[in-house]
Amino acid sequence: MSSSIVDLARKALANEIFSYGIYSRLAELYREGPLRSKLRRIAKMEEKHANFWIDFLKNRLHEKPQMKINRLKLALYTITFRILGVGLTLRMLELGEKDTVGLY
Repeated sequence: MSSSIVDLARKALANEIFSYGIYSRLAELYREGPLRSKLRRIAKMEEKHANFWIDFLKNRLHEKPQMKINRLKLALYTITFRILGVGLTLRMLELGEKDTVGLY
């Protein structure tokens, strides 16, 4: 298997794991209501995407990839959420998603 494909898959997995983590964290911090439900749904979607990349890498490498969430980045987004609010934080996340799509 080409290492460049595996490298791209690892980057995509790292991005999906981070997205899952931040959307889950924002849902925890946000008050009960429709936005919280949407954040939870998005987190579940990101979790499914991460599982796709885990399976992809398991099939190619014959081992489960070891990935951890970037806790510093998660903390920075959490602080951004608390200072700037959900609107700007979600816009920042959207920009990150566009970068991820560029990987493909």
